[in-house]
Amino acid sequence: MSSPEDRKAVRSTLAWAASTIVVVLLIFNWQLLLGLFWVMTAERRPALLRDAKWDQPASAVRFEARFHTGAPEPELLKWLGRNSFRVNRSERSATRDIAGFPCTEALRIDWAADQAGRLTRRQATVRQIACL
Repeated sequence: MSSPEDRKAVRSTLAWAASTIVVVLLIFNWQLLLGLFWVMTAERRPALLRDAKWDQPASAVRFEARFHTGAPEPELLKWLGRNSFRVNRSERSATRDIAGFPCTEALRIDWAADQAGRLTRRQATVRQIACL
């Protein structure tokens, strides 16, 4: 049976070897790790716009289902505020740029409402600004 000193020496050697392996992996894979970090921290579209395709407003099915004709305009305005859109109330439009990876996108929401504050028209457009 091995002594406590022998077990301590083995643990110390294993810890040193594991640390060395981690350092070597970091040195040779820093670009991959940086890329993974970039992907993990990139902005993402709001959930209601994740199904929208570039320059195809009709593809934003979730958005249109949530803010259907007759939905209250104040609910749309709250959603826009919670999702960091720049709202232009007089034009009834809102915009936001998403610094995603690999592409940066421009989101635009346009809508119309009746005198009762109910949506009569809404459109969500996603456009590509730039891609790596």
